[in-house]
Amino acid sequence: MAIQNPNWSYKICPDRAAADLRGINEQNRQFWSEQSKLMKQRMSNDAVVEIAVDDVRSETERRLPIAWHKSFEQALAEAAISYRLAQKVFSRSGGRTSKRDSLQRLISKIVGKSSKITAIKLLSALPKREGEGTIISIDRNSPRLSGEGRMIRYFDDSPQKEKTAPLSGLKDRLSRAKKYSR
Repeated sequence: MAIQNPNWSYKICPDRAAADLRGINEQNRQFWSEQSKLMKQRMSNDAVVEIAVDDVRSETERRLPIAWHKSFEQALAEAAISYRLAQKVFSRSGGRTSKRDSLQRLISKIVGKSSKITAIKLLSALPKREGEGTIISIDRNSPRLSGEGRMIRYFDDSPQKEKTAPLSGLKDRLSRAKKYSR
């Protein structure tokens, strides 16, 4: 007798059917074990639980037949997806913090007065600003100590602390200031 459908093999080989059922039961046990862990994880997030409860409540308020209601586990799973999506959108809309410190703002102010200024002219204009509140000092043509280049010492006004910047980075700061002054 030829078997037309291999899925019917349990009718011919009862031992194989028992092995298949054991396999199915094991898969079922693993699945629900994972689902139980996921549910505990989702229940630990108050926002996800609130979204799920609102979803289930809305189905009841809309007077949907009970057969059409989703289970609380399904509502939790959908709420977790909604929560991740909302967090992603919220993170993107947060924007970036300004990377302009007080020295960069001072350079931008100088560039605003003369947009064709060069790095050398900027370097000669900065010592004139010493003692005005931002620049503390600029290293003169001193020999390099332990491989360090000349530095600009300045106050950063966000936490009002002293900072240093290498003079070698002055051309980058100048080009950034020119880029944003256009």
